[in-house]
Amino acid sequence: MVLLTLAALAAGAAGAGVTWSRCGKKSLGRQMKGFAESLISKALAGSSCKLGGIDFKISGCEMQIGVSGVEVGNLPPYKSESLLKIASVYLAVNLQSLLRSGFKQVIIEELLVDGLQLTVEKIHLTTNNVKELLHKITEEKSDQSGETQQPTNQSAMGALPRGMPTLNTVAGGVSNAADGMVKLGKATATRVAAIGQPAKRHEPKDSKVCLKKVEVRSIVVHSVSAMMSDNKTPSLSLKAPPIRFLNFSESHGIQNAADMIQLLLKEILGSASRVVSDLAKDSASSAGSYLGEAASTISQAATSVGGALGGVVQSSADSVCVFWNWLSQPALPSK
Repeated sequence: MVLLTLAALAAGAAGAGVTWSRCGKKSLGRQMKGFAESLISKALAGSSCKLGGIDFKISGCEMQIGVSGVEVGNLPPYKSESLLKIASVYLAVNLQSLLRSGFKQVIIEELLVDGLQLTVEKIHLTTNNVKELLHKITEEKSDQSGETQQPTNQSAMGALPRGMPTLNTVAGGVSNAADGMVKLGKATATRVAAIGQPAKRHEPKDSKVCLKKVEVRSIVVHSVSAMMSDNKTPSLSLKAPPIRFLNFSESHGIQNAADMIQLLLKEILGSASRVVSDLAKDSASSAGSYLGEAASTISQAATSVGGALGGVVQSSADSVCVFWNWLSQPALPSK
C-alpha cells in the first residue's frame, strides 16, 4: 500500500530535474522503489512490502507517480500469502509548493488507488491479522513517544535538590564551581574561534504531507478462517464500497508520511470491517428468518397432519353410527 509513502520520496525526487543529467530514469526509479518499500514497511510496524514497479514524469510544476504491484506481507502465524495487494496507485505531487516550503511540506493534489484486495484471516474467534497489525502499529508508536520523553524526564529529575547541604557538600560545590569556571573559559574561547566558521548542518525533519483528493476503488475483502496449519478453508470474497475524500487533510490534518499511511490504512480497514459486519448481520437475520419460516412450516405441517387425522377419525365414527342405526332398525316384514 503505497498510498502516501511516495509523498516523502517526492521531496527527494523533486530534485530529479537537477540530478536528471547524472542518473537515468531507471536508476532514479530503482532508488524511489527502495525508498518507498522501506517507508511503507516502517509505517506498518515492520511488515514486509514489495513494489512491482514505479514510473513517473514531471509535467510543469507537477510530478505524476505511478506504482504497480504493491504487496504487503502477512503477519506470523497467519498462513495467507499477503495481507494487502494493490494493482495500481497514482499520485500527483505539487512540486511548486514543495520548493516554496523548502521541502518541509508535500502537497499531494490527487491520490488514486485501484484494485485493492484485503485478506482478513482469523485463527481464533476474537482476533485476526488486521486487528493484530493495528495493535502492533499502536504499540510501536507509543514506544517511540516514550523514548522521546524519557531523556527530558531524567534530566528534570537530576536537577532536583536532595537533602540539606553539609560542609563537605559546600566544599565540593566550591571545587566544582572552580572547575566550571575553567571549562567555561575554554568553551568561550572555542566559541570565539568558531566565529566565521560555517554552522553545523541540522538533521532534516520529516516532511509534512497535505493530502487533498483521495479515491480508493475496486475494493475486495477476502475473509479466511484458518487453523494453526497449512490447511485453510476457502475464502469468502466481498466487495466494499469505494472510499472518496475531496480534501483528506481537511478532516485528518497534515501529518508526516508514516502517520498519513496509517490514517489511510484505518479508513480502508474501517470500510472493510463495515462490509464484513453488515454481512454478518444479514447472515444472522437470514438465518433467523429461515429458522422462523422452517418452524412455521413445521407447525403448519403438524396442524395439517392433525386435521387430516381428525377428519379420518370423524369419518370413521360417522360410518359406525350409520351402521349401528341400520342394525337397530326393526326387520322388514317378509312377503
